[in-house]
Order: sequence, then C-alpha cells, then structure tokens
Amino acid sequence: MLNGVCKVRQRIGTIAAVVAVCGAVAACGSSSSSSSTGSSSSAAAATSGSGASSTSSAVTKAQATVAALYKGTDRALPTGGPKAETGKKVWVISCYEGAVGCSVPAQGFVAASAHLGWKATVVDAKLDPSTATQEIKSAVAAKANAIVLDGFPCSWAPGAIATAKAAGVKIYGLLSFDCSGKALDDGQLLFGKETYEQYLEDQVGAGIAAYIVDKTDGKGNVLSMQYNDGGAVNAIGHGIETGIKQNCPGCTFSSFAVTGQNIVQNQLQSLTSSALTKDPNASVVTSPIDSAILLGMGSAVTQAEAGGRHLLLTGVEGFGPNLKLIAAGGPDNFAVGSAALWEGWAAADGLNRVFAGAPQVDAGIGLQAIDKTHPSPSGLANYNGNKRSSGYEQNYIKIWTRK
Repeated sequence: MLNGVCKVRQRIGTIAAVVAVCGAVAACGSSSSSSSTGSSSSAAAATSGSGASSTSSAVTKAQATVAALYKGTDRALPTGGPKAETGKKVWVISCYEGAVGCSVPAQGFVAASAHLGWKATVVDAKLDPSTATQEIKSAVAAKANAIVLDGFPCSWAPGAIATAKAAGVKIYGLLSFDCSGKALDDGQLLFGKETYEQYLEDQVGAGIAAYIVDKTDGKGNVLSMQYNDGGAVNAIGHGIETGIKQNCPGCTFSSFAVTGQNIVQNQLQSLTSSALTKDPNASVVTSPIDSAILLGMGSAVTQAEAGGRHLLLTGVEGFGPNLKLIAAGGPDNFAVGSAALWEGWAAADGLNRVFAGAPQVDAGIGLQAIDKTHPSPSGLANYNGNKRSSGYEQNYIKIWTRK
C-alpha cells in the first residue's frame, strides 16, 4: 500500500549506517508488498542468490543493524521555535483508548498542552471510521481550533476532515497518514528527513526484520500479524514482510489478517492460535503493534509454548507492560522502542508551529532495540527515549516560554 524511500533490499543496511534518507544509497525507487490470510512464501524465491554464503551475508548485515539499534538512534532535539500560541481549544481523536499505542501519545499531547495554555479534549475513535467521523464533526461543533488525528489515517474520514478544514480548523497528524491525492493535514510529525510512512517501513519494520534475521541466524520461519485497516500498523507490517523477503534468503514468511474490529472484539488470541495451528513450522511471531501482544497475541504464544513450541515474539513500541514481559523472558521478547509519550509532546510543538505559521522541524525521535539482555534505558516504564533525548520535556517548555 505504501511506497518506501529506497528499494527494500537496501533497508537493513540503511539502518545499520543510521541513514535517514535515500540520498546516501545508490539505487532509489519505490516498493510495495501484499499478503492475504494464511498466505505463505519463501524469502529465498524473492531474492537472487542462495545457499550458505547469501544467508551468512544477510546475517552479517542484520547484526550491524541490530548493533546500531542497541545503541539507540535518537537525534538532536529542536533548538528553537515559536513561543506558545496560548488559548487554543484542541481535540485529540485517539485511534483506540483501549490500546496503549493510541492512548500514550494522546497523554503526552495533553501533558504538553498544559504548558502551552491549551484546553485539550481526548475522544476515542474505537478503531471505527464512522466513530472517527462523528468525533471530528463534534470537534467542529465545539469550535475547536485544531483537531489532532492520533494513530489513524486521513482515509478513515476524508469528508469530515475536509469539512473541518474548510471551517478553519487546523488538522495535525500525530502518527497518522495524510490523504492521498489532496493533502488535508496542516502539519505532521517529521522523522529525520523521511515522511512518517517511509520511517515506519524503512526504519521500524526493517529494524524488526533485521532482529529476526540476527536472532534466527537467517533461518526464521516468520508468522506475521497483518493489519488490514490501513495506517501505521499496516505500514510496519509491510516493512517487516519486505525486510524478511528481500534480506533473508533462508527465511520463510506467512501472515494472518486482523482488522480493527477483531481487536476491539477481543479476537486476537483465537486468530493467532488458529494461525499458529495452520503454520506448525513457524518459529517467529511478529506483531506490528505492542497492544496486540497485550490484547491476545501474547496469550496465544504462551499457549503454543505450553504445548511444546519454541517461539520468538517481537513487538514494536516498548510500553511498560510489554517491557515487563521481555524482562521476564516472554512471551514478548523484543521491542524496537519508539517514545510514544515524546511523540505526543512533539506533536504539540508541531501544532504550535502551525498556529504560529512556522515550519515543521525534526523532533529527533529515533529507535531503541530492547530485549532481555539489552533492557530499556527507561527501565520498566514506557520507553521514553535514550540518553540523547533526555530532558526533551524541559527543552520544549524552554522553547515555548523563552526561559
């Protein structure tokens, strides 16, 4: 569905060099991938070359990527920006308050809003486009100055968003994709010089794929949850898939489909268990969202392991409950930490720049590989950045207050 910056075969090496843009890579273009429920393919068929030498090369590249992620890839914090545009009413429409991947960025935004002199209202879209549409209409009726789309794409409610924009309401994307064709967002978080879509596929998804290649010695049989309702989770899943298929000739890849309503209706455990039964050779299970592990995928893996399976389960953001599972040895085994609370603060700064007519800037948000032997620098609380980004809250407050 989404286009990458570089050809997928370059993605793992890109992270290893901590390169944010394709300009440092020789061949650029676009790529896409697709999968269906129960689909299975051999990564060996998707790449040129085979045998021990190609597998060894893939593992070496993956190890370099993982080593860079263990060190953390946060960049410099912003050094300046506009003072607080006070007195604003902002509605944050959270993708699903029952999932930490949606609720924590919203919490960060609300905390930052208090320092900007804003009144922030958080409402729950419940992973339902029709609910998101209604909440956008409610925000307009409440005379909000801005609407923040937290974790769901513009494609869920393009008509309502366009109507809000026409009414003079500012639209800001917090971990959200703008509409294709005619852009509607007034601003979005920046991740280096990449768009959010590119960052998710080329950095997050590819980073997870590299970890799998490294820890399975290039021989992982990967079963991936694929989110079929679009947006960021879908993009991460595609990044994992292309990373495995294009960079691991000794791996296999299969997937099972999940929708937003499957998550809301507590069907993740049964769907994951069914997929594991259909794929008895799977040795790795990937979730493109930490919340899915907490809402059923982790239980399905625990059940399978009780029956004699040995599985590596990988997640994404590094939320507190997931980090506790990682520290305990499972069922969750890995997170490529992304500071969700910081993302909320950065979105507040980005929206303040929109109000002030100032350009968006890179927030400096990178990634941090976390497993049992490489614990989070944030301890067992939600991952919140590494040493390079320490004190980001006070940095923003200083910018907004000029103190």
